[in-house]
Amino acid sequence: MSNTALKSAERRPVIAVTSGEPAGIGPDICLALAAADLAAHIRVLGDRELLQSRAAALGVDIGALAIEHVPLRASCVAGRLDTANALASTISTT
Repeated sequence: MSNTALKSAERRPVIAVTSGEPAGIGPDICLALAAADLAAHIRVLGDRELLQSRAAALGVDIGALAIEHVPLRASCVAGRLDTANALASTISTT
């Protein structure tokens, strides 16, 4: 990569995207970002294991997707809402 390309990549904005309702379509939409060629660094806020599981089920490679792990409070089944996961949680920075 050229010096100019490196500098351009460094200046790209960072966009944080929440995965939304774990049992809904939000995690799937976030996975689509893994293949998108965007002019920004995308950071998905969501449960890493949920996103990895959904990616495997959908055949999506999320190797390059930056995920800020926000753990679920309860296990998740696509299409089945669980109010335990609606409770506010904090993002771990460790």
